[in-house]
Amino acid sequence: MKVSAQQQLQLSRVQQLWLLLALLVACLPIWFFLPIWVAFGTLVAISWRARLLYKGKTRPKPWIITLIAATLIAATLLQFGWPPLGVEPLSGILTAAAGLKFLEMNRRQDSKKVIYLCLFIASIQPVFTQSFGGFIFTLISVTVILTAQSMLLRDSNQQFSFFHFSFEPLRQVMRLALVSIPLTLLIFVLAPRLPAFSVLPVQANQATTGISDFMDPGSISSLSNSNEVAFRVGFNGQAPSPRDLYWRGLVFTDFDGRAWQPANERRNIQDGQIIIWSDRRFGVEWRNETELLGGRTEYTVYLEPTNEDWLFAMPAASTDRLATGQARNLRLINRIPVTQPLKYDVVSYLDYRHQASRLNPDQILENLDYAPGSNPQTEALVQAWVDEFGISAVPQNILNLFNSEFTYTIDPPTYPGAAVDQFLFEGQRGFCEHFASAAAAMLRMAGIPSRIVAGYQGGELHPTEGYLIVHQYNAHAWVEYWVAGEGWIRLDPTAAVAPERIELGFEAFFRSSNSIDDASFDRFGDLPIVNWLRLQWDSLNYRWLSAVLGYDSGTQLDLLEGIMGEVTPLKIGLVLVGIFSAFAILYLFITYYLMVPKVSNRQRLINLFKRRLKGLGITVTPGMTLQDIMSLARVKTPEQKDKILLITAELDKMLYQLNAVNAERLKQEIHSLKPAP
Repeated sequence: MKVSAQQQLQLSRVQQLWLLLALLVACLPIWFFLPIWVAFGTLVAISWRARLLYKGKTRPKPWIITLIAATLIAATLLQFGWPPLGVEPLSGILTAAAGLKFLEMNRRQDSKKVIYLCLFIASIQPVFTQSFGGFIFTLISVTVILTAQSMLLRDSNQQFSFFHFSFEPLRQVMRLALVSIPLTLLIFVLAPRLPAFSVLPVQANQATTGISDFMDPGSISSLSNSNEVAFRVGFNGQAPSPRDLYWRGLVFTDFDGRAWQPANERRNIQDGQIIIWSDRRFGVEWRNETELLGGRTEYTVYLEPTNEDWLFAMPAASTDRLATGQARNLRLINRIPVTQPLKYDVVSYLDYRHQASRLNPDQILENLDYAPGSNPQTEALVQAWVDEFGISAVPQNILNLFNSEFTYTIDPPTYPGAAVDQFLFEGQRGFCEHFASAAAAMLRMAGIPSRIVAGYQGGELHPTEGYLIVHQYNAHAWVEYWVAGEGWIRLDPTAAVAPERIELGFEAFFRSSNSIDDASFDRFGDLPIVNWLRLQWDSLNYRWLSAVLGYDSGTQLDLLEGIMGEVTPLKIGLVLVGIFSAFAILYLFITYYLMVPKVSNRQRLINLFKRRLKGLGITVTPGMTLQDIMSLARVKTPEQKDKILLITAELDKMLYQLNAVNAERLKQEIHSLKPAP
């Protein structure tokens, strides 16, 4: 008889459905970080297989699979180039290969390969996201994949029936998880800390909302509708007041009359290297240009991925982190783009003087260029101020101007031409970058070196945990101008036109203003239950970041020293022996009470009856009925056939008639079965 393709497959529909679910939960978190065609191609393969499964067929023709594979290879090369190396292209190839393997699997061995691919894909999920939600989803993915693997080991005689579904494989996986959790925690706490996933160049092509290295009118106001978290800050002590929470990120010096860009800070200039790294030393130590006047503020920043190399901190900041450099304009720079959540400790001095004595010639030229002729009306206004009041009065004149007829709004008009002129003399409505750009340009027109600092201002203090949440809508831009003998001085035009924005914070300011209807950053913030849930979820993420992702080698050493005092090899060995012994006891306990199948009272009586019969020379084989046992008893032990008949009748009642049976009395009767002396 010819064996059909369905019979060769030897996989039930339930088993294939578990495989389909395993593939989906493994790939879903990664698809968000890959080109859309990767998810589309894998979903096509999965959907195609589901359709074939519904019709009771096996797989499409080989030439179709070959065509799909060739298309995916071509798309990969077009997207990532040759060779397609890196986490993103390899992940895309892996997920596409898993989808194709699922589509064309034709034997049980193929299904095992799908499981292995799913496990590998699930293991790289934390490379793309290390949030608490991502961790939970990874656990779910592994659980579903292991359950699908367990289903493959089960009987598939009812190959195309949905009625033989069981949760027992899932329960087995959960038992295994209970056993593995203690060992996992032990390895996490004691194993040497390896470099974080942030060293991997992932998400390099993934767009991320945040501060850009190019600022023109409207570039920062576009962030005002985003309530995504930019970073979180845990303070060592009391947090500064909202007016002092200026989170420095980028410094813009190049101005073309409309837009601003940062200078190339990695070039060598007259006074030496412009970036100083903690693990390198140069002949010129320009950090002495900063005079620290007030007390220090210590805090830890947990930065969300930005795909950029700049970090955020309050001035004047310093850090001992080896991969972080300090630029001459008082900002922090990471060695590689931040593609994963990043933790770094910072010390800031909010009261300081920077470069009070002098600026070098390159800095003066860099901070005075204003593209002459690009905004003639503004140039004329500034020249009138200088002629009438002098150069020193220009900063105050700028604040007075903004405080008179200008409006701070998150929905400013567009200024397509001479942006500064149109903003000052026509629109007079703008967001922080409009005011900062106009102020810096006017200062330069007056001959005062100035620059724009972009970052964030303020933040939301968590009411119970005490840490600060800085959202994307806290994005802000302000101005710094230089005065001989005083150094760089902050000038925030927003504080003049909308002081409540700085004193209360962005969220509180717009909630109390008439512009709240235009803002989508917090549409449900007035609902107490929604706000409470949001804060609770953010608290979970913060605890996860600080306790798990923030558990580095220094934290590990502090923990071990707190447990055993001075850390020595002998103490570490004793602690390991004690912990592994405790784990072994726990493992045996869990294995015995949770993983060993429990035997019912009925089964115990049956097992006891079989052992007694074996002692009488009667061997019970699978498939024998009680009547078969009775027939053997008449031949083997005729003297005890009446007693065996009585016991089998009681067992029959217990098993088939569901009548109440005195189990203790039945047990005594079974024990009374003994071979004749």
